Amino acid sequence: MLSMHAGWILIFVARNLAALLAGRAVLGLAMGITVLVNPIYLAETVLPELRGSSTLTLQLAVSVGICVSYGGGIDLTYRSLAVLGTCVGGVYGVLLFAVPETPRWYLWKGKREQGVQVLRRLRGGSDSRSIDDELTAIEKRLQEESKETFRLAEFHLPHIYRPMLMSIALMLFQVWSGALAITIYAATIFDNAGFSDRKSALVTIGAAILQLLITFATLFLVDRHGRRPLLMVTGSGMAVACTLMAVFAFIQDELGSSAKTTLPIVSIYLYLAAYSLGLGMIPWLFMAEVFPSHAKSLLSSISATTLWLNAFLMTRYFAEMTEALTTGGMFVLLAAVCVLLVLFVKFVLPETKNKSLEEVQDIFSGRSPQNPYPERKNIALAKHGNTVPAIQEDCNTECDRMSVFLIETAL
Repeated sequence: MLSMHAGWILIFVARNLAALLAGRAVLGLAMGITVLVNPIYLAETVLPELRGSSTLTLQLAVSVGICVSYGGGIDLTYRSLAVLGTCVGGVYGVLLFAVPETPRWYLWKGKREQGVQVLRRLRGGSDSRSIDDELTAIEKRLQEESKETFRLAEFHLPHIYRPMLMSIALMLFQVWSGALAITIYAATIFDNAGFSDRKSALVTIGAAILQLLITFATLFLVDRHGRRPLLMVTGSGMAVACTLMAVFAFIQDELGSSAKTTLPIVSIYLYLAAYSLGLGMIPWLFMAEVFPSHAKSLLSSISATTLWLNAFLMTRYFAEMTEALTTGGMFVLLAAVCVLLVLFVKFVLPETKNKSLEEVQDIFSGRSPQNPYPERKNIALAKHGNTVPAIQEDCNTECDRMSVFLIETAL
């Protein structure tokens, strides 16, 4: 919180570009910490059947912030927006005093009494037996993990490298599908499509409002339908939108300014709506669910760092890449990445819906009694009969192969 306030204050008092960049860098640090810690905290505190929707509230807050910044940017100065950001951050900071550490953290630190108290407080009206069962499961897993601290040699273990590779892949798809760059350059894209400055600004605000509405709707879908279906719908919708935008760009190159159509608006709106449905937050949710406690801080940091480094590269060079490939070529590339996302989710990513963190981690260690890849079930049964371990091993082996192949392809 201190870094967030410091960033806004630097922006408010800035008198030159260097000071503005310094303030923005400090705010970037604050945002990076927030989006890393928030999903992990929620994953360790809420019930499995509410974990997805609870984590998506961060994306909802981001969508609200985008709407406010787009709308305020029309008439307000950056100093006025800095004051607004400071006020919001102040309220956030005050509310944090009422937020306890997670039960899992207390138990990890050997503070069992505080952990039990917090867990009972969080579960409210739950019966004592279910709370005791949850407490027992957490303690059992922590006892297994506390036997040794995380060592680099553990990277070869399936329950370490499988979730890490998948998490990194989702972060790469989130960036290189182009969503962040398109959000930042939306007004420029509409300007290049022939819209006036005022109309471009209004259309961009409309896109932000649409993202907000879709994100809100996703709160009721992610725990009901699961992560995989939403991500596949997301990738398909974004691929279609990028293809439409590429078609428009190629037509515009042929006809010039005479190519007046609403296709750019439809394409960008469809793209942002599809992105908000799944890819906007599910990579962060997945990251918070899959890592064992003793390695969570390091592996989460690796995933988050991968995202932010690639986000910098994408936003920094998006304009140059578009100029080199042409607008149509750039959107063809983004469509190809979105198709690759659908294939990755279909053949590699396991479902984590309604599973405790212990059950999720068992998927990667091979101890899960359930097949996390439903579409492979019939194939596995044909090969192995009803032998669950054989089915699991078959799925995990294929998962390893596909993970390495797709990530090497992305890199």
